[in-house]
Amino acid sequence: MVNRLLILGATTETSNLVARANLLGVETFVVDPYPDAPAKKIATRAIDLDCNDIEGVCDLIEREAIEGVLPGCADVLVPAYLKVCKKAGLHCYV
Repeated sequence: MVNRLLILGATTETSNLVARANLLGVETFVVDPYPDAPAKKIATRAIDLDCNDIEGVCDLIEREAIEGVLPGCADVLVPAYLKVCKKAGLHCYV
């Protein structure tokens, strides 16, 4: 099981994903450029970072030993998700 999960985007809809991961005992990291994004309020760690900053996201993954990534509930983030997974060497579910 993944113990440290990065979720791209912090929309209201993504809050359900974060909450479920938290209930499973997963340490959740959420990145979104908006400081007050809803899912950030319930994540283990909330990071103000543009999800399209592939280098920045991959640096975070390495620095925090994150084991998995999901794109949250925003289809627009799928291209960034694909790039992050490829660069970080993590499994991609698309």
